[in-house]
Amino acid sequence: YWQAISQIGNLSAGEQIAIRKKIASGKLAIDKEAFANEIAQQQSQIGIIKNDYDLRIQMAQQVAEQIGEAYGRTDKRYTPALTAVTQLQKEQAAELLQIEAERTQTAMQMRMNDLDSQRGEAQLLYALKQISAQELMGIEAGLAEQRRQMRSGEIAELELLYADEPVKLEQLNQRKLQIERDYAASVRQLKAPQVQNDPTEAFVKGTESALIRMGNATLGQYKSLKDQLL
Repeated sequence: YWQAISQIGNLSAGEQIAIRKKIASGKLAIDKEAFANEIAQQQSQIGIIKNDYDLRIQMAQQVAEQIGEAYGRTDKRYTPALTAVTQLQKEQAAELLQIEAERTQTAMQMRMNDLDSQRGEAQLLYALKQISAQELMGIEAGLAEQRRQMRSGEIAELELLYADEPVKLEQLNQRKLQIERDYAASVRQLKAPQVQNDPTEAFVKGTESALIRMGNATLGQYKSLKDQLL
């Protein structure tokens, strides 16, 4: 419209200047709208990408830089763009932390499974009378100590990962206390009398009790027969 008006030949100098300003203003408005649409499109793409934090952060940084250059770094639109970059960086750090924590816990579970297998093998050897109760107790005591050391080592690794997270550190501290309680309970169980857990002793005692009961029953039957005869 203003381009058409500017073609009128009998316009005064003042009118021509005013029209040129209108034209320039219109072009600027069109450019700003196009820029805003481009920024919105880039931000939408960042939201669509889910598994590549490096790419998302790079794109967010580019958006922030473009906004800073277009509007100035003191403009209110620049701060949210920077905040978006920082938020993505925090999310990436949290994801990497979680992956590392899961790796540590998986490795720990594998070591715990190995200790459980060793304990099962020792108990089988004991049941087959290939090792004594004292030897079994020694093996289980060693495994209990290894379990305590491994679990404590896992906690130490996680404490390094979560050094800046007080809540996580307190949770880990509670787990450390539980590790010591579990170990103390294992030691108490191992120090308890072993006879009750010895299958050989249990068999002998059971047989003795059965013989005593049979003897008492036979004696009772003899007395009853004797009474009847008399």
